[in-house]
Amino acid sequence: MDGKCLSDYYRKGFGSERHRQGRLINTRINAWVIGRLLPVRQVLSFLDVGTGYGYLLREVKSRYDIQGNGVELSEQESRYGKDHLGVDIKNASLEESGLAVRSFDLVTCFEVIEHVPDPVSFVKALVGYVKPGGYLLIMTDNFESQVAHDLGPSFPKWIPHSHISHFGPKTLERLFDDQGIRIVEQLSYT
Repeated sequence: MDGKCLSDYYRKGFGSERHRQGRLINTRINAWVIGRLLPVRQVLSFLDVGTGYGYLLREVKSRYDIQGNGVELSEQESRYGKDHLGVDIKNASLEESGLAVRSFDLVTCFEVIEHVPDPVSFVKALVGYVKPGGYLLIMTDNFESQVAHDLGPSFPKWIPHSHISHFGPKTLERLFDDQGIRIVEQLSYT
């Protein structure tokens, strides 16, 4: 799909009960990763890009007492977060969000980069919202893992209409190196 069609798909047609349940489960893992990798006591401002239903915003507030902002293209998902969880979600792209650049100690992006047609520009945009000395945390599926290799076309994350940019540890490292991003720590699970 071209950029406009892809954007329209995420704005109008993305979200389901199955997806919502998956995001709820992933939230516990993602919040644990934040606590494992970062000095959370130093994080005062937090932005979650592609926040979905807003579960991570609620969990980070509950676990670490960090108030967060979310950005989400899906109207259905962002509305759920606002109406049911009472979290701050901008239903917009990052660039359209109106959030101030260089204003967040932590910017996270969990399982979003694989949906983006131009990951280089996307990472540049994410970096722009991180305060000097802050952290950018990106997590995606490892499409070079042994599980992906063994399952081949049956790997459940091969979703060609929405997972359009596939990464492994080395391709992410190259992307970050090209942007001048220093990797503090990398977790890899197969």
